[in-house]
Amino acid sequence: YHCDGKEPEWQIPDIDAIANGDWQYRGRTEHEVNCHIQDLPENGADIAHLNYLHLAGVNKGNDITQIEMENPEPTVRHVWDGRWEQQPEPDSHIGVMYLEQVMTILKMPIPLTRSSLQARQVV
Repeated sequence: YHCDGKEPEWQIPDIDAIANGDWQYRGRTEHEVNCHIQDLPENGADIAHLNYLHLAGVNKGNDITQIEMENPEPTVRHVWDGRWEQQPEPDSHIGVMYLEQVMTILKMPIPLTRSSLQARQVV
């Protein structure tokens, strides 16, 4: 667990939906990210980057290297709002990102595209 032999400060919790069989393995999606491992949790806490890097609509695909980044107001776009919170003890090793997202066309929300989510991550 630790390079200096310290005992773990927390344990990976069981996930009820997995333990009781509600969630079952159906395959996987694999992504390669060319960054330092520390960048991943820092990215999750950076809510401001969503409306810049993740604004392109699904019509533009998901390859960020091919998406036109110079246009801050694309016709179809995602609009993000949210916050990030570190959890109190004994779960202070967990951060939670609360997000609201809606897709728009010409700044008008598209019905049925609104979503809310919580992303929990070890920080």
